[in-house]
Amino acid sequence: MREVLLASAVRTPIGAFGGSLREVKASQLGAYCAEEAIRRARLPREAIDESIFGCVIQAMYEASLGRTVAQMIGLPDTVPGFTVQQQCCSGMQALILGAQRIALGEADAVLVGGAENMSLAPYVSYSGRWGGRLGHQQLIDSITEITYAGSQMIGKEWYMGALAEHHAEVYKLGREEQDAYALESHRRAVEAQRAGRFDDEIVPVPVEGSKGQAGVVTEDERPRPELTLAGLARLSSVFRQGGSVTAGNSCGFNDGGAAAVLVSEDLVDRLRLTPLARVLLPSLVTVGCEPPLMGYAIVPAVQKALKRTGLGLEDIDLIEANEAFAAQVLVDERELGWDRLRVNVNGGGIALGHPVGSSGLRIVVTLVYEMGRRKAQRGLATVAAGSGMGTAVILERVG
Repeated sequence: MREVLLASAVRTPIGAFGGSLREVKASQLGAYCAEEAIRRARLPREAIDESIFGCVIQAMYEASLGRTVAQMIGLPDTVPGFTVQQQCCSGMQALILGAQRIALGEADAVLVGGAENMSLAPYVSYSGRWGGRLGHQQLIDSITEITYAGSQMIGKEWYMGALAEHHAEVYKLGREEQDAYALESHRRAVEAQRAGRFDDEIVPVPVEGSKGQAGVVTEDERPRPELTLAGLARLSSVFRQGGSVTAGNSCGFNDGGAAAVLVSEDLVDRLRLTPLARVLLPSLVTVGCEPPLMGYAIVPAVQKALKRTGLGLEDIDLIEANEAFAAQVLVDERELGWDRLRVNVNGGGIALGHPVGSSGLRIVVTLVYEMGRRKAQRGLATVAAGSGMGTAVILERVG
């Protein structure tokens, strides 16, 4: 198996639902990142062998996002591309597949990414084509449909928020504990923004304002500096009467993209590239678990990644774990026993947002830059997905 290295990694700012990025298509978000990732990798475009992108709510006008992004940024027509849909794991699964291509000798350079515009998620009519002669037609909200953690096809839809309540009930997590976690996520994210710690990883996105003025989005829109524990306590539960899961201790619907270039060690030597990190191949894992405890999937994913690499949590300097709900991350923390001071040190999805097809790679981007700042030796990124799936990857700093 050949060594795989991360030559570059970038992301867009994360837009609020209906915020500044609401009109920027997923393919455009992906293209801005892809263009910059290739530039930072110092690779000629013709060196890219394949383009793999994660996306959950895929627009029909974008065909396959991986291929569309490749075409938009002018990669040769001979470069194939495809899209991964594994719910919240999509962006990380794109990285896993790209790394496997290189490890097996099928490619020397793979563009991987994830992009999502949840603000553009459409309402759809399943009956409109054949059943709409007279009378009203029902419109289905595609966002609601993709936030099911199960499937109507097996008679178990398991709406994600309801499952967060299930996590809290099974693990006896109180409202105060979840709110405190959410507040800390925002505090860390706001502090990171003010200190400029996201600046190097973010690619500015040009937008057109409501009156036609051109503008540029340069920072994440969701972190709230004014948030307080008292303010969080005033929010009503969303998914169950008398429950503990609220909009405040959950992630949001968001827009954003991320991209990275993976390369072989041969290509690094040949072109004298300067990679950011090495991907520990045995750590590339995808697991499943009981769907109603989908957030728990991070636990077996991390355990498997550590076991396969012969490492323990004490060998990991930094961890990025995607935050869908405070309840979910608290379950993972309780089961794995990680040190919270090393986890999501610049805030997580609750504060920054969760563009579902992008987040799995976004956390890798944030992780590798923080590893560089701290000169950390190893970092782990992990994400859970609806229907009970989890992925993980361990990076090792080079240089």
